[in-house]
Amino acid sequence: MRTGNTASLGALALVGCLACLGLAPSARAQPADAAETASPGRLRFDIRAQPLHEALQQYSAATGRSLLYDSSSVADLVSAPLNGFYTPQEALRQLIAGTGMEAQYTSRDAFMLVPMTPEQAQAASATATAPPAPSEADAQRQRYLARMQARITQALCGDAATAPGAVRLALRFRIDRANTIRQLEVHAQEGHAGMEAKLRSRLAGLDLGAAPPAQLGQPVTMLVLPGSGSVC
Repeated sequence: MRTGNTASLGALALVGCLACLGLAPSARAQPADAAETASPGRLRFDIRAQPLHEALQQYSAATGRSLLYDSSSVADLVSAPLNGFYTPQEALRQLIAGTGMEAQYTSRDAFMLVPMTPEQAQAASATATAPPAPSEADAQRQRYLARMQARITQALCGDAATAPGAVRLALRFRIDRANTIRQLEVHAQEGHAGMEAKLRSRLAGLDLGAAPPAQLGQPVTMLVLPGSGSVC
């Protein structure tokens, strides 16, 4: 589900991102009680419908799963409500239902959130309430965001000290005419400021391999939320 306001997206995304660098809010997820133990691995969730970014923070805190996504791709999305007993996989599917996003798992306890392809969006709309397939311009933007996210993840995974999964991170940057990352700002959660120089070293000047589409707003803000698993 999308909301309509995308004004000042970069600034708003950074504000929201900086707010998430402290302790993640409780999602009130608890192990299932005895009546539910016939389905091992289920947790009880109580997450209201809200901006998807905030819902994902609660999901990550509740499950211990790491996630990485570009904030602009979820900035105007609203999560589905989640109330009841679910496995982490079921909970995530429910949470992002109807948003046009999909989870790509990189390990058992870590995933990247990326926009659906037009084909996936069409398939989803045939079986559930989902947004229509994106326009070609939207599809081009989505493909670029997925590629950019994968390239940044690869760079961070190249050094154990910067590998996503352990620390909340906010990255804000512009993409120049040479298709490289410039004007990079890095914000690590409190107590991990020493990590910021290493992150800048890994990402400043990184070649993203392709020019951004004209409709991509800049600066770009990317959020990395921690969990018990590694995105690498």
